[in-house]
Amino acid sequence: MILNFQFKNWACYRDEACLSMQAGPERDEGGHLPQFGSASHPEKVLPVAAIYGGNASGKTQLVQAILFMQRFVLDSFQKGVLPYEPFLLDAESPKLPTEFTIQFLVGNTVYEYSFKLLRMSILSETLAYYTSRGIRRVSLFDREGNKVAVGSEWGTAAFQTYAAQLSLSEGQPFLALSYNLCKDAEQVARVYDWFSRKLVVLSPSMHYLGVEDFCADGRLSDMTVEYLRKFDTGIQALEPRQIELSSLPPSVVQDVSNSVRIGQTVRVQMGDGDVFTVTRSETGTLKACRVFAAHRSANDQLIPFSMERESDGTRRMLDLIPAFAHLKQQDSDSIYVIDEIDRSLHYLVSRAFISEFIGSCGAKSRSQLIFTTHDLLLMDQELLRRDETYIVDKSPDGDSMMTDLRQFRGLRKDTDVRSRYLEGRFGGIVSSLRLRK
Repeated sequence: MILNFQFKNWACYRDEACLSMQAGPERDEGGHLPQFGSASHPEKVLPVAAIYGGNASGKTQLVQAILFMQRFVLDSFQKGVLPYEPFLLDAESPKLPTEFTIQFLVGNTVYEYSFKLLRMSILSETLAYYTSRGIRRVSLFDREGNKVAVGSEWGTAAFQTYAAQLSLSEGQPFLALSYNLCKDAEQVARVYDWFSRKLVVLSPSMHYLGVEDFCADGRLSDMTVEYLRKFDTGIQALEPRQIELSSLPPSVVQDVSNSVRIGQTVRVQMGDGDVFTVTRSETGTLKACRVFAAHRSANDQLIPFSMERESDGTRRMLDLIPAFAHLKQQDSDSIYVIDEIDRSLHYLVSRAFISEFIGSCGAKSRSQLIFTTHDLLLMDQELLRRDETYIVDKSPDGDSMMTDLRQFRGLRKDTDVRSRYLEGRFGGIVSSLRLRK
């Protein structure tokens, strides 16, 4: 779970911004909060956060900042430092470092990872964890420039000796290098695994995440269809079907033949909106699969529809159903960051997804949902706590700022926060469009 995510000099954020998922002192609606630490003095974490703001306020750039940090860890080992985006609306910021820090929970251990970039160079990089009572910070490694000081708990003794003599390239993250050279080190694996498998970032343009995998699992496939029936889409079943590669455009076949590795499955979206998957088996054979949606006809027959024939709203549900099914599983420890969760969805569908997830959370849960939205009907204290609702606003000089509702005085449980937001009392809305009494 994310506890705090801080960044500075990134895109439209000049000054430091912080997304805190640590619960505030609110007395009400605390039964769904995950807890960690000691039984007598537990730390409470927010399982959900909604990010509001006007168009071009900086909501998507917050999501992109999280995605950038993930890609920095996972992709930079092969590609060098990914292009970063400093604040460009003043003369000094492009000359200053871009900074990222994240604190996250793995099991009952809090890790902290941070780095600073300037142009295409890594100026510093650190990883630490906190003891079970959160009293003592233990450094796993500290990097300044191309030199690294490694703590006694980072990797094997042989790797520690090697790392102390290592001269990194200026664009190579030490965390990624450590994982690739020392995969059996527990601390390395836990941190890298969190970035690679637990943190999932979804943009509005991503389609059908995991639907094919769900179809292969009977229980999850049934859960998907149950959602689709509940939301009255008309879909009675999902039917995965193998298709011949030769039926696909030659350019697509050539691309997947060159790029898909043994044991790997990739998803390809066609220009007409249809989606299929290609898997290379252990023997090297390529297999293609499409998912069809079965509708019931007037004479009680199931008629298969290709996905491009479904509405945008139905396809968006298929984007999100696997995510929410994962989030609701009792042993889930995934974090989903979703940009524009309400895109193409009816308000009651969005609310049902979010409400059911919150209802599945408790002291021992470890899954988390962070999303951006324009749907003001979701800005409801019956659904979200004040510290679970953030507003992103822009200053006159173009700098984005982020504030949660607990920072505004005078808000009670019965306050109509939606009306106050529309009146411009929280910012995050164009002044000429504010509702006025």
